[in-house]
Amino acid sequence: MKRVLVFILMAGLGFLLAWALSEDTSQQKAELESVKTELQQLKPDIEKTESERDELKVKIAFDQRDREQLQEQVNELSRSRDQLQEHIEEFTFSREQSRQQLAEIIDTRDKLKQQVIELNGSRDTLQQQLTELTASHNQLIRQVDELTRSRNAAVDKAQTAQERIEVLVTMLDSETREFGERQDELTVTNQKQEDEQPPMVEIKYPAASTQVSWPPVAGSNLGERPTCHSFNTTRPQIMPGQTSTLSWQVSNAQRIRIEPGVGPVSALGSMAVKPSTATAYTLIATNKAGESRITCRIEVGDSPTIQKQESERPAVLTEVIEPPVIRSRAGERPTCYSFNTSRPRIMPGQSSTLSWQVSNAQRIRIEPDIGPVSSLGSMAVNPSTTTTYTLIAENKAGQSRLSCRVEINDGITIFSSDAIRP
Repeated sequence: MKRVLVFILMAGLGFLLAWALSEDTSQQKAELESVKTELQQLKPDIEKTESERDELKVKIAFDQRDREQLQEQVNELSRSRDQLQEHIEEFTFSREQSRQQLAEIIDTRDKLKQQVIELNGSRDTLQQQLTELTASHNQLIRQVDELTRSRNAAVDKAQTAQERIEVLVTMLDSETREFGERQDELTVTNQKQEDEQPPMVEIKYPAASTQVSWPPVAGSNLGERPTCHSFNTTRPQIMPGQTSTLSWQVSNAQRIRIEPGVGPVSALGSMAVKPSTATAYTLIATNKAGESRITCRIEVGDSPTIQKQESERPAVLTEVIEPPVIRSRAGERPTCYSFNTSRPRIMPGQSSTLSWQVSNAQRIRIEPDIGPVSSLGSMAVNPSTTTTYTLIAENKAGQSRLSCRVEINDGITIFSSDAIRP
């Protein structure tokens, strides 16, 4: 029963629902038709709206691109602004540096102006000193000429003394020949005299530093020609009017002469000559065994020059003779006859020539920096500072010393070449 009631109720409800649905469907269809009609009317508007939307999207895309480009430009301008700011700071710093450098340059310019003023004053002072030195130079030239004349007079006197010595030697030889019974002893004595160096007579003049030596002519060895140990000049090249000093040493000669224009001389000595043209002097030594010759040339220039003393170089001897050391005589110390310099005062870089003569020595040396030497010779030295050279001669009997000083002058003297002296 209940099932029937339920079925009836359900069927009634179904009918009611079907009736309700049928009414709603017709209404919905009407509404759908209405909606379709409105959609047909709204479709152009929708299409237009979509077209406008698409156009707006394109404009938005262009605007987006323009915005990005503008942003890039803004970024570039920001970077440029930063760079300009850095440049401005650098220029500001450079401007400050330039101002400081300009101030330093102005200060340097003022100092240079002051130095120029001081240099002008120094130049005037130096000009005045040069004038005074020129006057002093002329006075020194006159004094040198006077000393040269005095030296020549002394040489003449020395030649006269040499002639007297030669006469005495001749007389001594004649007396020796009268004693025939002493011939053997005299032969031994002559042999010893040949091995020894004769003493020197020195005549010195402080200003010209000239040495003239006139020992007697050495005796002759039978059967042997003369020996010319040396023949040199202190100045191988001179100007017209100047003088040069010849020096020589000869042994085992009976007659000695110098040509041209000099004549007979002793075995060891020196002489000032004043050739007017280039001249080759010849030393001629003769004895019974024959003749020996040696030549020394002096060139003569054309005109005087003005130069600094530091550019002048002393003449170097063309030959340095190294004879053997003289044998020692028992019980007697060595004899240092002479130890001189051609230029006692020189400029830095110049040289001076030492010359010496020693006898009766077994060992001979010169200190400092030279060492062992022969008994007779010469040597060019070039000291950097003022130096005192010491000649030391030794044998079994003792030691002998002789000193010679070479001074270095740092000053500069302007002079003409005809005032240069050896």
